[in-house]
Amino acid sequence: MKKILFINTTFGSGGAPKVARDLFDELKKGGDFEPFFAYGRGLKVDEKNVIKIGNFLEFYLHVFLVRFLGIEGLGSYFSTKKLINLIKKERFDTIHLHNIHGYYLNFPAFFGFLKKIDAKIIWTFHDEWPINSFKAHSMGCPHCRTGAGKCSSSYSYPKTYFPFLGKYNLIRKKKSFIGLKNLTIISPAKWLSDEIKKSFLKNYEIKYIPNGVDTDLFKPSGDKKILRKKYFLPEDKKIILFTAHKLKDKNKGISHVFYLAEKFPDRFFLGMGSGIESNFPNLKIYGYVNNKKILADLYALSDVFLFPSYAETAPLAALEAMSSGLPVIGFDIPAIKEIAGDSEVLVELGDKEALKEFLSRLLSDEEQIKNLGQLARGKIERDFDKNVFLMKYLEIYKSLW
Repeated sequence: MKKILFINTTFGSGGAPKVARDLFDELKKGGDFEPFFAYGRGLKVDEKNVIKIGNFLEFYLHVFLVRFLGIEGLGSYFSTKKLINLIKKERFDTIHLHNIHGYYLNFPAFFGFLKKIDAKIIWTFHDEWPINSFKAHSMGCPHCRTGAGKCSSSYSYPKTYFPFLGKYNLIRKKKSFIGLKNLTIISPAKWLSDEIKKSFLKNYEIKYIPNGVDTDLFKPSGDKKILRKKYFLPEDKKIILFTAHKLKDKNKGISHVFYLAEKFPDRFFLGMGSGIESNFPNLKIYGYVNNKKILADLYALSDVFLFPSYAETAPLAALEAMSSGLPVIGFDIPAIKEIAGDSEVLVELGDKEALKEFLSRLLSDEEQIKNLGQLARGKIERDFDKNVFLMKYLEIYKSLW
């Protein structure tokens, strides 16, 4: 039996850990691989083969180095050492990297180690950080990519007060990542695949595997009123759902949600995520939802999915909403345009007035909501089914050996 190690910033919330954990959980069912999962941040998890490598003190030291000195990826010495020792001990056949940024890993030291071992390396890019000087998102935003105009995605992650060191960080990334043996890069978005093929990593094998959704779990509801009664939500109003792991992240465009809630007092806005509170009577923040059944219910009881994000890669939230039969309304960015297709209502980036106009028009047309929702569901069943996603990854794991 081959051993495979998944590595990600967290084991809990967010899109990247969801993808990594879906793969980890699938391999736990048995077969040709014994899966392990190493992560840097979050609560310690008491689960077999799940190892937290990061610690509290190193995290804050790493944050200080990034934010106040503009030096990324040079902290977390002991966390990185712990990860290297784990790999030496278990002698993994395959190492599947996910997000390696997030203040928990010294990437020059870690990649220097990876170049010396014979393990097969798979790296799923959940954003642009590996090929970008500093930001995790920029090419996913048309304004940042072209330099035309200002937008909220200037709020960067990782955040620093010294962005002029970005070129130095990019040089270190090139030096660290080039020369890695047995590397396969996976992109969940076609637009990101194209960007990788133009980057310094263009000579590696690059595969496109879209993120998958459990269509048996995330599906349209037969009776929204029953679910709304269950969760003490209005039964007679249109519900506009929005979500983000951290709602206060300016990149997610939540200020536009507040604007729309003020302009549509007779509609109900429901938010999933953490970090902000609502002072609007028609806007409720449910909090971050980790329970998949509750998550599926909240999608199913809603009418429209509002996604005013400025930059994304291949957002699972939008896919889950579409699978639940919700039309998507948001800004015209590559990630949303690619996945939503005909089920979208997209407006120019940052144009909150256009967003208001289209939302008003959509909410007054029950037939259009229904038609767009059916198109959304059909696209997920056709292009983003979780079983196909898992099968493609399993094929890659097996092909390496």
